[in-house]
Amino acid sequence: MKLKKLICTILGAALLLCLSSCAKSETAETADISGGKTYMIQDIELPGGITTRSDIFYSGGQLFVVGSEMAQDGSEKVKMQTVSPDGKLEDEVVLFENDISGGVSRQIMCASVSENGELVAAERETAVDGEINFSDEKIYISKYNNGERILQADISVIKEDTDEEFLQIEKIIECSGIFVISQQGKIYFADENGKILETLDVSGFGGNSSAGGIFQAGDGRIFTRMADGLVEIDIENKKTGEKFKTDLIGTFLDGTGSHDLLVLTEKVLAGYDIESGELTPIADVSASGINVDAVRYGGKFAILPDGNILCISYEYDGNVRLNSKTVTVLSENFSKAEKKTVTMYAITGNAKIREQINKFNKENSEYKVELTVFDNGEDLITARTRLNNEIIAGNIPDIMVIDTFTPVESYISKGLFVDIYPFMDNDDDINREDILPNVLKAFERDGKLYEAVPDFYVETIVGKTEIVGEEQNWDIDEFLGFCENNAEDPEKVFGTLYTGESIISQLTYSGYGNFVDNVSGECHFDSEEFIKLLEFCKELPAESDNDYGEKYQNRFRCGNALLDFGVMFNFRSLREYEEWYFGGKVTAKGFPLSGGGLVIDASEIFAITSGAKEPQGAWEFVKTFYSEEYQDSFADVHSYSFPVRVSSLEKQAECFLNSNSVVSMSIGGNSYEIGANTEKDNARIMDIITSANKAAAYDPNIDAIVSEEAGAFFAGGRSAEETAEIIQNRVSTYLAESR
Repeated sequence: MKLKKLICTILGAALLLCLSSCAKSETAETADISGGKTYMIQDIELPGGITTRSDIFYSGGQLFVVGSEMAQDGSEKVKMQTVSPDGKLEDEVVLFENDISGGVSRQIMCASVSENGELVAAERETAVDGEINFSDEKIYISKYNNGERILQADISVIKEDTDEEFLQIEKIIECSGIFVISQQGKIYFADENGKILETLDVSGFGGNSSAGGIFQAGDGRIFTRMADGLVEIDIENKKTGEKFKTDLIGTFLDGTGSHDLLVLTEKVLAGYDIESGELTPIADVSASGINVDAVRYGGKFAILPDGNILCISYEYDGNVRLNSKTVTVLSENFSKAEKKTVTMYAITGNAKIREQINKFNKENSEYKVELTVFDNGEDLITARTRLNNEIIAGNIPDIMVIDTFTPVESYISKGLFVDIYPFMDNDDDINREDILPNVLKAFERDGKLYEAVPDFYVETIVGKTEIVGEEQNWDIDEFLGFCENNAEDPEKVFGTLYTGESIISQLTYSGYGNFVDNVSGECHFDSEEFIKLLEFCKELPAESDNDYGEKYQNRFRCGNALLDFGVMFNFRSLREYEEWYFGGKVTAKGFPLSGGGLVIDASEIFAITSGAKEPQGAWEFVKTFYSEEYQDSFADVHSYSFPVRVSSLEKQAECFLNSNSVVSMSIGGNSYEIGANTEKDNARIMDIITSANKAAAYDPNIDAIVSEEAGAFFAGGRSAEETAEIIQNRVSTYLAESR
C-alpha cells in the first residue's frame, strides 16, 4: 500500500490533483447550526443581451445584472440590466463600450447599489496590444445614474500596496460618501476623488472566510472576520471597531430580511444576530441542492417578500466558473410532503460526491441525501476511529463511502452491507449489461456485489516489450526467471526508488485475492507463491533514495531500471510510458500472480447498509453514479479514470482518437510530445481494461502484519518459510476474530 501511494505521487501533476481530491480534508462545521427548511430550487432564466455576468445583486425588489456582451468584430458593450425576480427584463442601459482593437479594455470587477440607488463599481482599465497588459492597468471607482457615469476616481495607487501583478477588487460598498474597498486581506477607505484616506491590514486576522473580505449587515454596518469572531469596521473613524466573539465555523454573508448577517455551512443557511449571537436556521442547503462552493466566494442570498429566497452564485458546469454569475430561486411551496432523508457517511469530503448530492437533492422529489464527513481537521486515523465507533454504537447510515482503510471484509462478514444486484436487476434505468462485466466480476463475492464502483483505473507492472515480451500476465516463476536473466543486480529490476518492504506491501495489496479468500475467510500466506515473493523482496534495497526528479524519470532510458509499477487511467496512459519514460514500446504485464495480474482499483466505492432506513432512497442516489450523464463526464481527454459504463468508455476512447491536444514532458533535456491516439492505441488500452480481472483490496491490519514480519525477515534470523508461517497464523487469527 505504501508503494501504491508512491505510484500516485509520480503520475504527474494532473493525476495527482485528481486522486488527492478524494482525500482532501473538509473544514469542520460547528454543531450549533442545524435544521432549516428544504426548498425547491428553480433556475431563473435571465434575459439575453449579457453573455458574461460579472455581478448580480438584489435591491429594492429588483435584480441588477452587470456584465458584458461581446460582438464578433471585437467590440464589447458593458451593460446593466434591471430584472424582476422572475427573470423579466425591465430596463437595460449601456454603461460603456470597449473596442479591443483600439488598444484599451475596461471591465467591472465588482459592483453594488448605493444608498440612493446608484450603481457603484470598481473598474479595471488595461492596455491591449495583442494581449492584455496588467502592469500598466488603472483602477477606478465609478458611479452610474441611469447608465450615465457621474463619478470616476482613480485609485490605482493601491496597486503599490500589493506584490500581485493582477489586482482584483473583491467588494466595494459606499457608506455616507466613503467607499469601503476590500482587496486581498486589506480594507481601503477612499473619498469621491479617489484619495485613499486609510488602509486596514486584516490579512493577519485569520479565519477570514467572508465573501469578498467584508460583508454588510441589514442595518448598513460593515464587518470582517477574525479568527475568534467578527469585527465591525468603523467607517467614521476609519479603523476596526467593536469585536463580537463567536466560534461559528462557516462563511459569513451580507444580511437579508430581518437577519443581521447570514452564515453558510456545507449543510445550512442560517440567520445570525450579531449582538446576541442567536442563530436562526433558514434553509437546509444540502437537502435543497445548493452548490455551496458556487455561493461561498462572492455569492449572495436575498429573502423576498413572499418568503422565497434568491440565491446568486457563480455558474457551475462541473467546475465553478469564476467569471460569470447566475440566479436561482428557492421556493418552499412546492410540496406538502417532506422529503425522506438518506444518510451517508464518509471519512473525507469529495467534490464529485458533493456535486452529485447537490444535483440529486435538487432534482429528486422524494429523497434527500445528508452527508456526514468525519474528517474535521484531525488526522485520518482519528476520523476513521470516530466513524467505526458510530457503527459499533449502532448508528448505521444508509450509505457508506468506502475508502482505502475501510475494513470492508469485516463489515461484509458481519452483514453490514447488502447485495446491490437486486436493486440493479429491479431497476428500469440500469442493467448489468450496461456495466463492464469484468469490473462487476472483480468486485463480486460469491456472486454478490457489495460495492458500487462508478469509475476505476488499472494497476500493472510495465516493462519494455523487447525484453518482457508481448503477452500480458506472468506467474511468479516467469517473473523471477525474467529478473535472473535480465538484471545483474536485484535493485536494477525496479531501481532504487522502491524498497523490498514497499514492494511486498504493494504485491499484497494487488494480490489480495490470491492470499485472502473473501468468502471462506481463509488465507494463503504460506503458499509457495508468497514465499518466493518474500525471498525476491529480501534482495531489494532496504532504503529508498527518494529521488523523484530527473534521475527517476530517466532511469529506464539510462538502463538503471527495467520495470515500473504503472497505472492506466485513460487512453493515453500506455503511450506516456512509451514515449516519455521508456523510449519504446511497452507491455502491461500485470503483477506476478497466478490467475492473472492486471488489477482494478476504484476511485470511489459506495455500499448500501443492511441497517438502512431508506434502502430504496439509498439506491436511487447510488445509481446516479451509473447514469449516462455522470458516466459520460469521463468522456474527456482530461479525465484520469475510466467509466464503468460500456458506452461511456467507448466515448472516452473516441475523445482521445479525435483530440487536437498535445501533451509533453521534458526528460534529460529533451521534450517528448504525445498527440491524438490511433485506433491501434485505443485497442491496446481497451485490451488492458477488459483483461483486468482482480480488484485491489487493502486491509490495514493485514498490511501491518505482513510489513512487520517481512521486515523482521529482511533483517535476517529466520527463513522465508518460517516468516510465511508466522504471517499465515497471525492473519488467520485476525480474520477469524473479525468475522
